[in-house]
Amino acid sequence: MQVATGSPLKRFLEKHKTLRTALLVVVLFGASMVIGDGVLTPAISAYLSKIKLHSHPLSLKSSTFFQTATLSSIWNLR
Repeated sequence: MQVATGSPLKRFLEKHKTLRTALLVVVLFGASMVIGDGVLTPAISAYLSKIKLHSHPLSLKSSTFFQTATLSSIWNLR
């Protein structure tokens, strides 16, 4: 006597290799979107704000103030 275990979705994906590969691609794409949004976007924003602030002739104190204000506003808007 054999007992069927596992979900119907699991059995369906075990039968169809193409759909399993498509699901893997979708999951990897979603994971890369999450990583891009959570890691790369703040880093790029901070880097570009630093470049923009150093292109203007400001004193060190005001540059640091504007950089801190810009980064704080970016993090608060998220």
